[in-house]
Amino acid sequence: MGKLKPPKEILIDNVVIEQIKKHSKRFCIDNNKENWVEVMGIFIGKSKKDIAYIYRAIPMTHGTSTDFQFSRDEYVLYAQIDEALLDSKFTIMGWYHTHPARRVFFSQEDVVNQLSYQTGNPHAVALVYDPEQDTPPTNLGFDVYQLDDPDQGQFSNYHSVSFKVLDIKEKEKKELFEKFYFKEEIINELFAMSKLKDSVSIKELEEIFYLSNQELEDIINKAMKLNEFHNYKLKNEVIYLK
Repeated sequence: MGKLKPPKEILIDNVVIEQIKKHSKRFCIDNNKENWVEVMGIFIGKSKKDIAYIYRAIPMTHGTSTDFQFSRDEYVLYAQIDEALLDSKFTIMGWYHTHPARRVFFSQEDVVNQLSYQTGNPHAVALVYDPEQDTPPTNLGFDVYQLDDPDQGQFSNYHSVSFKVLDIKEKEKKELFEKFYFKEEIINELFAMSKLKDSVSIKELEEIFYLSNQELEDIINKAMKLNEFHNYKLKNEVIYLK
């Protein structure tokens, strides 16, 4: 990637924001906001000159109302994503997480997490989202951050950065969505959903992963044959999780 300087412009595809909101919503449906939990995911995109492009958000994990931790499965998924992107024009461009009903801010723990992304990629950003504050057009419910100086480690200050959310019409975006899908990503999402509901339709998964009905059914059927979907059953385009 070379020695990049911080980006002069950050472009986030509107699909990314949709993905984050859908990921968050699945864990913020309880009427009691104390039961809302944080979610976390990573960004995939590319750097082009002094512009950071963020094309896709991949859900990774969820935790408690105040924090989250990677499990072994999430570490495996992260490594697989990193390896799959190794020889491509795409890379991990940072991460997102939520502060459900806790307002948008950047914590000391967030600084430490951001170090792992921005140290290797000066264009990597962190997005913090609070669904309770999502009241457009006055408040989008999220902000985007970077560290002032990653060389200062956990003592680095940080700042919010300007960004644009738009439909990035580039052939690379289409290539990314067609080429990089991870079975484990879908397995993780279904497992998370199984904690909240008894079934999920293929249609719902289409909206989350932007895959066709047939592509999703192929992935799910292959995983079921390998006994990777626990006791899930697929019938009439509905996956029964319990």
